[in-house]
Amino acid sequence: MSSDDEREREKVNKPEFKLELIEECIHTLCDEYGIADDQRPKPMGVTDADVAAMREEIAAIQKQIDDVNEMRESKRKPKHQQKDPAVAPQD
Repeated sequence: MSSDDEREREKVNKPEFKLELIEECIHTLCDEYGIADDQRPKPMGVTDADVAAMREEIAAIQKQIDDVNEMRESKRKPKHQQKDPAVAPQD
């Protein structure tokens, strides 16, 4: 047996590799059967509270992105479009 084969065998026998392989199989099966993301099993050790916290963090980051994009968009508009729409132009 070559040293490459031995290294591959050591890699495959590690628990981390086996867990990664199992998670990939679950992901593939869920895709194949059309299981929605929110219905898929969670990786070991991930609680509902962890998922909720991640969703809150993602929402906060998305809000920051939206705010920055809105600010950039307002800077791109010509000055006459930035005026308060409540104030009617006087002709």
